[in-house]
Amino acid sequence: MNIYGFLIILILIIVIVFELVVEKINRNYVKKTSNNPTEEVFRFYTSEILTKSAKYFESKSNIETYAKILYYIIFFIFLISGIFQWFSIEIINIVENEYIRAAIFFAGYQLFFAILGLPFDIYQTFKIEKEFNFNRITPIIYIKDLIINALLSFIILTIILSIVIAFINVSGNYWYIYASVAVVIFYIFLMYLYPIFIAPILNKFEPLKNKELENKVFSLANIANFPIKNILQMDASKRSSHSNAFFAGFGRNRRIVLFDTLLKNHSDEEILAILSHEIGHYKKRHIQKTFILIFILILLFFSIAGFLINTEFIYNALGFEKTIFTGLFIISIILSPISTIIKPVLLYLSRKHEYEADKFALLLINDKETIINTLVKLHKDNLSYPLPHPLYVKLHYSHPPLIKRIEKLCSI
Repeated sequence: MNIYGFLIILILIIVIVFELVVEKINRNYVKKTSNNPTEEVFRFYTSEILTKSAKYFESKSNIETYAKILYYIIFFIFLISGIFQWFSIEIINIVENEYIRAAIFFAGYQLFFAILGLPFDIYQTFKIEKEFNFNRITPIIYIKDLIINALLSFIILTIILSIVIAFINVSGNYWYIYASVAVVIFYIFLMYLYPIFIAPILNKFEPLKNKELENKVFSLANIANFPIKNILQMDASKRSSHSNAFFAGFGRNRRIVLFDTLLKNHSDEEILAILSHEIGHYKKRHIQKTFILIFILILLFFSIAGFLINTEFIYNALGFEKTIFTGLFIISIILSPISTIIKPVLLYLSRKHEYEADKFALLLINDKETIINTLVKLHKDNLSYPLPHPLYVKLHYSHPPLIKRIEKLCSI
């Protein structure tokens, strides 16, 4: 590793410290506003719920910060001491196939840091989530989920690495264009595959039992000219009491999935309000816009990778042998600060889409009171803190804070 390598590390550390400082600012802000909230908050939250949501946020934020700090410390120790470089050389000496080399290196990297973070995840799941009455998962299901998710992650990682390496080997200087298209197509394929084949491995799906609600949902979809194939309910309650709903599939094969916790805690009208919002995302073409943006970003990152991967500079800077999988690893390190810069732009667009979907839902069902009450109930049930720091929102929130969403709805 040379002076340029240490400069790269310094830039990474500056970005990381900035992120940790912002998280600390937000934790202080949450503590301050929970002790001295605005009067507006008490229109929706009682002081008891506000205090409880602040404690829930603080507990989760603290454990996540500890996990991040440990990860960063070990990561930089491994990078500066040469452990990553030694591991890559051992793989190069033992394995000739570049696809297998990449799979071993990246899978080993992910597995090690997943194990490192496991105690924090266990604490959050079985201590924090249980303390706030969210956790319902048993140790057996937790272990089963770990194994299944690890296998799925390995398969997906291996496929993506194989796609990229194959195009690097056969497509010449413009490999990044073909690789970008192929990765996006694979991503779309995964979105189609997940609800049909993958999700049922983890959860049980069955037709919606509430036929009256089913008729109301089909009627709502018909009014919105939004074709759906079927409506399912999922046994989310065996893991958590958090509630949610999601859409899956494309075209006329779309299906709506409702968590059983959502069905238990919300009225039919509230569920229709939630689904109206989700239909709004489809009708406003937010999914397509997101895909286009993802493709542009993947193309951007891959084009930078295409420029860097054959330059001796990056390998000499961090002390790695020059080969495809080490090049991809180095580039992922170098580009991580760029991700931090781009992320706020993506989150801004996501929050904008949420406002647009809220407006669509209001125009569709014409019931502002129910939409607002449903938003409040969802936030309270999930102990979402309603007053995060504005800077933290810009850097981390994909959805606008509750108060902002209500203000926007009231202005329509």
